[in-house]
Order: sequence, then C-alpha cells, then structure tokens
Amino acid sequence: MFLAPGGTLQTEHLPPETGGPPTSADVGAPKAAAVSLPAAGLRLEEVERDLVRQALDATGGNQVRAARLLGISRDALRTRMKKFGFLSSP
Repeated sequence: MFLAPGGTLQTEHLPPETGGPPTSADVGAPKAAAVSLPAAGLRLEEVERDLVRQALDATGGNQVRAARLLGISRDALRTRMKKFGFLSSP
C-alpha cells in the first residue's frame, strides 16, 4: 500500500492470485477442459489414449512438450505411451 501511486490501493496493485489483473503469464494458461459426459457413456481409457496421441501429434513427438500439454510428467507420459503401445518397452 505504501508503494501504490496516489496512496490508495487498487485491485491492479494486487497480485493475480488475490484478485489483481491477469498477467501475461495468465494469458494462454491451461484451463480445465469442459467435457460433457454423453448419455451413452464413454470409455475413459479410449479418451486418455486419444489425448496422449493428440499431444504427441501436436508436439511432433516431443515427449517433454506433450507431457506439459497434458499437465503430467514425462515419466507419466511414457508410462501411458507404453500402456497404449506408442512406445515399445526396452
């Protein structure tokens, strides 16, 4: 508050996590996916397989970037790749 111009604390002086304006780091930040469950249901494993494939395709096979897109570690991605047959076991 002491550093706020004019002596009045405004929301733009606050960090984003406390209600301040969004920063450039917030722009383009991953958002929770809005997915509706079909009335007939779906197979979660098929959805997971498709998302892993999409992430790998979008990153040209770069596992670090694909994992980042999915919000998981590279090791977790590799585990799923093996599970779905995208990666052969050594």
